[in-house]
Amino acid sequence: MVFEYSMYYRQNCIVPIILAAISVVLLVINIASIIKMERPLILKKCVFQIVAVCLYVYLIIINLTPLLRGGVHLLYEKEENKTQISGMVEETGEVDFITGAKYGVEQNRGSGESITIQGIKYYLVTYGDLKIGDSVTAEVLPKSKFVLSITKNKD
Repeated sequence: MVFEYSMYYRQNCIVPIILAAISVVLLVINIASIIKMERPLILKKCVFQIVAVCLYVYLIIINLTPLLRGGVHLLYEKEENKTQISGMVEETGEVDFITGAKYGVEQNRGSGESITIQGIKYYLVTYGDLKIGDSVTAEVLPKSKFVLSITKNKD
């Protein structure tokens, strides 16, 4: 399986930064309008603004998750920084949609997965064909922990 660096960069770095920034701006504007509200007589408007604040905080958290998981490293880690590792898949886990499952797959195919090789957790998109105990060779980005390519070794 081969993955494109540009898809990782766009989906895990650029898009979350832009969406988080927009959400922060909207959050600040909304909080400022709540503070400026002279009379809390308009209960509907106040409730709407509080719900909007909660929504913006949720959007910020959703967009910061892929950045904190390694996407922020893509700002300075380029495809040329990849390293090759070999080892056994020690652990696999699905990464759900809320915390960044797609990792830039085209046409929404595959699911986000984390795999542990040599005690380090890496992220990629799979179609369910990697199992615990598989011997693999992978090209990975060492700081962001994204897998650029992975192949099963024939034993």
